[in-house]
Amino acid sequence: MIAALAWRNLWRRPWRTGLSIAGLAFSGAFLVFMPSMQNGAYRSMIENTLRLFDGYAQLERPGYRESPEIRDTITDVDTLLADLRAIDGLDAVSARASAYVLLSAGERSFGAQVVGVQPATEREVSRVPDNVVAGRFLAPGAPGEIVLGATLASNLKLGIGDAVTLLGTGHDGSLAADSLTVVGTFETGIGEMDRLMAEIPLGHGVIGVAARERTPIRIGYMTAEYAYSRAIRTSALQDGMADKLETEIPLPGLPASRSQLAVPIVAFERLLGVLYVESPQDMRFSYDDEDALVAVAGQLGSTIHVLQNTADEAEDPAAKPVRPAAVSGQPVVITHYAENDSVFLDKDYLIKGVAGAIFWALVRDYVNEQRTAFSNRELRLDRRIRLPDISDNLEARLILLERRLSEHKACVRIEKTGRGRFRLDVNRPLQLKDVSTGLPK
Repeated sequence: MIAALAWRNLWRRPWRTGLSIAGLAFSGAFLVFMPSMQNGAYRSMIENTLRLFDGYAQLERPGYRESPEIRDTITDVDTLLADLRAIDGLDAVSARASAYVLLSAGERSFGAQVVGVQPATEREVSRVPDNVVAGRFLAPGAPGEIVLGATLASNLKLGIGDAVTLLGTGHDGSLAADSLTVVGTFETGIGEMDRLMAEIPLGHGVIGVAARERTPIRIGYMTAEYAYSRAIRTSALQDGMADKLETEIPLPGLPASRSQLAVPIVAFERLLGVLYVESPQDMRFSYDDEDALVAVAGQLGSTIHVLQNTADEAEDPAAKPVRPAAVSGQPVVITHYAENDSVFLDKDYLIKGVAGAIFWALVRDYVNEQRTAFSNRELRLDRRIRLPDISDNLEARLILLERRLSEHKACVRIEKTGRGRFRLDVNRPLQLKDVSTGLPK
């Protein structure tokens, strides 16, 4: 009875029934279609963002994200890449290095993020090579090339084939300068990337390639002229920034190098440095010169290895641990800024960089473990300090730190107790404060 009445009521006004059915069908279809479209749009946005540059995953040295520094690099990259490529389901992997530098062309200078990439594999993990709008992307094995964001190239007034001078900091803290040729410009549609980013071949340059490949590199013709940082410094002086420039130190190298030869110094599979010679003449260095430099590098590597081991073994035996004497007085607040390892005593600046990291490690061990005796060997092995792999200059850094503490008449002093050993002399209570983000204002 009820079903019959309902059926007759539906068809008593067919147009109303049809409208109701159409409305329900449209609402149902809309509820199914819209979430699907939104999910597809979100997935496409995520895919485009990750594929543009960042990738789905990034491997970094522990602590790099919180305090990125150029010395925090991953060692033995080739082995790591081989291990990653052996993982099932991993489509592509490529190595990168990033640093902030100053780019200069003529009287124009702009800060930029320069990313060292592997041209042969970068296209597999990034769409930057596909977004080149002028010229071409970096060629594998071609040193001295650079691609710029379109806005950055426009600000520098650079075109394809023009030279740009790069000034930055090397892995060991030294000044890094080079003259590169613009081979392409890219446009990603993201204003910040197009205005601030540039890419160069990872490990480009004679010294970098020799160190990376552990093999001699000999070049007889150099087309790029090495201007170093002269244009940048001159521009800064003209803009009235002389007080912000550090004392000028003459850079080694010729202003117009035509021939170059670099030989790695290796001992027991450990890279100790690179021997580098250059000449203003084309084809200046022969195979005989290369063989001679390889022999010298071999002797240097063996000698350095022996001296380093001898210096460590020659350390005086450790003294029996002594509990530090009780101190009194107003506590001194030692503030450490992890951004650049700068250290302040109360509100007075003391030191920064590697020496700052050394001091912070020493006072932490003093406060937390009641230690006063230390050795050079343990500092070299301390991962908190992150000494450079090549030429750590630990002794020189300790002398600098000792001098700074003396100049500030600080409550903490460093006293040498023997070969390769020293102790902390503290005469007031210490209060430690670690600032993980930001810099002192």
